[in-house]
Amino acid sequence: MIESGKLGNIVEIQSHYDYFHPQYNRKGFGLLHGLAVHTIDQLISLYGEADWIDFDVRSLVAPGESDDYIDIDFRYGRMKATIKCSLLVKIEYPKFIIHGDRGSFVKHSSGHQSKNEAGPTSVSYDIEPETNWGTLSYVDEKGGSHTENVPSEVTDYGMLYEKLLEAIRHHGEKPVKDHEVLYVLDILYAGVEAAKKAR
Repeated sequence: MIESGKLGNIVEIQSHYDYFHPQYNRKGFGLLHGLAVHTIDQLISLYGEADWIDFDVRSLVAPGESDDYIDIDFRYGRMKATIKCSLLVKIEYPKFIIHGDRGSFVKHSSGHQSKNEAGPTSVSYDIEPETNWGTLSYVDEKGGSHTENVPSEVTDYGMLYEKLLEAIRHHGEKPVKDHEVLYVLDILYAGVEAAKKAR
């Protein structure tokens, strides 16, 4: 979507992992490492290291002892990318929101994963139904306004592990570079420190 150029210059990205678990009272900093890290990884793979980062990581249930609310802003020049995770979002909120100087894109589902309260998350490699596609609205170079549904690409996390295996056993190129791993670890550390201080 970003590479298509239809949105023009990207000015804002939001990536969400939201749930509704008001009974959550677990101490520890698992949300940042368990969920937010995936959205951080995605962002770093697209844009690299940020010019600066603002952290709002805290707990609405156990202040200073947990991280059930995460709002981290990454600034890349004029563009701001926000990673958000919360356990107190009841209504379904978009997973991805992207704004550019020529249009916007919104997608509610993250794709081919389905939440399962009774067990592990289920993954499907089938094409998503059209009702679950993203929505793109933009103005073209001639000033014409367009709104269209954008199908989701079928993804396979197994490709990452295949590349990792190739890198370990056959000295292939690492799918994630060492400096990217260290940078993400630094972000996670800083996020946990922010949560510990948020009372």
